[in-house]
Amino acid sequence: MSRSDRIRYVEVASATVQTGGHLVIGAFAPEGPAQCSGLDVTRYSVDGLAEIFQPQFQPVRSLAEVHETPWGVAQAFTWVVLERQ
Repeated sequence: MSRSDRIRYVEVASATVQTGGHLVIGAFAPEGPAQCSGLDVTRYSVDGLAEIFQPQFQPVRSLAEVHETPWGVAQAFTWVVLERQ
């Protein structure tokens, strides 16, 4: 996702989620794969993912998860719950 795509994503989320509402975002963690289904991915830490949405959203919870694919490959994910300010 390009920088301009991320900016637009935050703009749309900010216009859509009401004050006090929540947004849940998941992404590959820094330890996650560099590619998925042959496509390059961007990996995020909890802080890095939350920072993209500030100051319109503040993190209220986060989770690190390791998901096992049907092929037995472990993939690390970052999840954040953000509250609209």
